[in-house]
Amino acid sequence: MYSPTWFDVFSETRPSTDRERNFLARNLPKPWCGRVLDVCCGRGRLSAPLARAGYEVVAVDRKHRSSRCRP
Repeated sequence: MYSPTWFDVFSETRPSTDRERNFLARNLPKPWCGRVLDVCCGRGRLSAPLARAGYEVVAVDRKHRSSRCRP
């Protein structure tokens, strides 16, 4: 089980989320890198925005409850 601290550190509302997503989009340009594998995706902090941006995303997480994310 993840601790509350883990969710605080890796929250969707974390200020660096937009910077990290923009970094990934810049360095994984479509269509060359149109597919993304997000391992340990948690709640989809990065995979959901990338999916909305048009990437084909496969997001997996060991804990089923924490991997409920929607694009």
